[in-house]
Amino acid sequence: MISPAKPRILTTTVGSYPVPDWLSALPSEQAVIDATRVIFDTQRQAGIDLPTDGELYRFDVNHPDTNGMIEYFVRPMGGCDPVIGRADAEAFRAKQEMGFRSKPAAVVREPLHGGGLNLVEDCRRASEVSGGPFKFTVTSPYMLARTLLDDHYGDFDALTLAIADLLAEQVKDLPCSHLQVDEANIPGSPEHGPIAAEAINRVLDAFDGPGAVHHDPQRGDQLRHGHDRCEQNVGTETVTTDDPRTPRTQDLRRIAPRQTAHREAQGRPHRDPRQ
Repeated sequence: MISPAKPRILTTTVGSYPVPDWLSALPSEQAVIDATRVIFDTQRQAGIDLPTDGELYRFDVNHPDTNGMIEYFVRPMGGCDPVIGRADAEAFRAKQEMGFRSKPAAVVREPLHGGGLNLVEDCRRASEVSGGPFKFTVTSPYMLARTLLDDHYGDFDALTLAIADLLAEQVKDLPCSHLQVDEANIPGSPEHGPIAAEAINRVLDAFDGPGAVHHDPQRGDQLRHGHDRCEQNVGTETVTTDDPRTPRTQDLRRIAPRQTAHREAQGRPHRDPRQ
């Protein structure tokens, strides 16, 4: 595993970058590689210690609610059906849990398994043009579960942990220095903190390296708690620089502040290298 030459506090970026116009106009595998190289280089020129790959390959214009960042994970999963019928859409809307989506990202009709999801290939492609240590990102099992219509497990916790176990298998041996789990939904449902934390722990524990959790900056005021390997969070990026095998917590509501990895920890504003 590659580790960056460590200053005491590493600077990093959230994960996703705007898709360049030239990539949108002429998308291809080589164009994605070239754009990823540009994004890595832009961040390193700005002095970012731990850049991300930009997640350009996950963008889907047909899913503007999340730019395809949910569909990238759930649609290739075995057990998920991406064909959404009228009854499926009505059942999902009846749950009233996700106002920004009018239909589920997919329907779970059988036990989940890896199917066509292959995170290591996308991570390997990024590693070939990263120019050094970098951070790879995955969406949290809890957030993914909230976007699905469950016709198999019949229990939200069981569904969430099934996704966690699937992602845990996917993140093993990723060729990156850090792994980040993105979670934007738990602030609105703090009662789900324990199951969200357990699911996140399962994913990060499977990765042999430092982990992070990124919470939606717009919702950070509601979530001044973190994951045991990701320190206190106030709505911005956090990355641990400690031993990744720290004791696990059981609840996102309990966390002792430790050494955070964002510029705000030093009283300096976060600067977006794209600006």
